Amino acid sequence: MTRIGIFSLLMFVGVVSILTVFLWFSPDAVAERGEGPTALHLKESPPPNISAKSAYVFDIETGQVIFNLNGDDTLPIASVTKLFSSAVYYTSIDLEKEITITESDVAVEGESGRLEAGQTYLARELLFPALLESSNDAASAQLRLADGDMILSMNALARRYEASDTIFIDSSGLSSQNQSSASSLAKLLRAIVFEYPYIMDITKLEKYVLEDVTWLNNNPLSKLEGYQGGKHGYTHEANRTAAVIYMEPVTGGADRLVGYVVLGSDDLVSDISTLRNYVHNVASNEVL
Repeated sequence: MTRIGIFSLLMFVGVVSILTVFLWFSPDAVAERGEGPTALHLKESPPPNISAKSAYVFDIETGQVIFNLNGDDTLPIASVTKLFSSAVYYTSIDLEKEITITESDVAVEGESGRLEAGQTYLARELLFPALLESSNDAASAQLRLADGDMILSMNALARRYEASDTIFIDSSGLSSQNQSSASSLAKLLRAIVFEYPYIMDITKLEKYVLEDVTWLNNNPLSKLEGYQGGKHGYTHEANRTAAVIYMEPVTGGADRLVGYVVLGSDDLVSDISTLRNYVHNVASNEVL
């Protein structure tokens, strides 16, 4: 399949996601169906034991908090940053423009994405190594193409959604000064779901294939059942971080999209699995 064909297919998937997520879960759509946002019923349960410094678990449809561990603490977020830099990039760049990777792009720390100086891509194709393989080189190229305005726009995005303790210094998350709280990242994750569904669609892919390169999804959380997109990250200062979504079975009604934000984790898969088990145990659509 050609690059154009693959992109058209992904755009179609994006439209489907808008219909199944935005039109179903957005407040206006819920109101039109004659329904109000329905809060989950939560039963008393001992808090989950996790390694993370901070965690915030919430219902995507209503924003209801299911679990909160130090959710207002401000911490480095690592490559979770790329969800927001890619969203801003996607809406501000001519995506069909051809761009050439430079020596300065590949000089950035890390080799994920396997980009090389002199390679030429369409601007939209940089989204795939950035979001699937967490390529810092791709994030650097995105920033260069945006002429530096991306950082201002990313911080404006945080202010727009009242994530007041969020600050972006770079487009990759390499800087330990890229910081937020888990509760603020929850607001921004909801914004990506409803306002930038194409970005979430990319993060759900197992791989993206071009003629001379294949980018694989290296997010270990994408292998867990029910995964609906998101991003993980790691730096020495941040430890392991994640902002991800799963479709969770809930007693007494339809499954629910649940968001998980974890910062400062020693073991992402273990922490997310523990938090998901907690949700399965305490959350219900019925009075418990």
